[in-house]
Amino acid sequence: PENQLVLINVARQEYQKGQDVLFDAIAILPKDVRDKIHLLVVGREGKATPSLQKQVQEKGISSHISFLGHRTDIPALLNMSDIFVFPSRFEGLPGVLIEAEASGLPIICTHLSMMLEVVKVNENALTFEIDNPIQLAEAIEKLVTQADLRSQFAKKSKEVFKENFQIESVHQKMYDLYQKLIQK
Repeated sequence: PENQLVLINVARQEYQKGQDVLFDAIAILPKDVRDKIHLLVVGREGKATPSLQKQVQEKGISSHISFLGHRTDIPALLNMSDIFVFPSRFEGLPGVLIEAEASGLPIICTHLSMMLEVVKVNENALTFEIDNPIQLAEAIEKLVTQADLRSQFAKKSKEVFKENFQIESVHQKMYDLYQKLIQK
């Protein structure tokens, strides 16, 4: 629907990815905040899919959530979204956060070391403790209700991507490192 912010989560539907925590957070948002959002859940179905779908029904939040399944147009979906939410319980390198930064999205993710290697806390991302839907709901509410903060975070996400993950800057950093090592 128009005038709703689009939140997006891109991950297969498994316990590890924490969508259950995200759904709990959406359910406890104040109604006026919840009415301003629609969540896209993008990713392959997995072991958690039946319980996630049941949870959405039982919590009465199905009008706020769309399960899109496996998609090949992730960049387009990211570009049409307003906030990226990643409640993962554990990760390797969270490549999808890098994609979210490339799309200039403000990010909400779990406070895990591997996430912190990719995002800048309170500059382009709000973080919350694993399995803490209350902190997650607070972060969602903050970004939903503060348009200035959202656009500030979005701008910073693009900067973080350019500085740390765009191939030219990665090449330059490698070149500078080699130059430093050669001079020693």
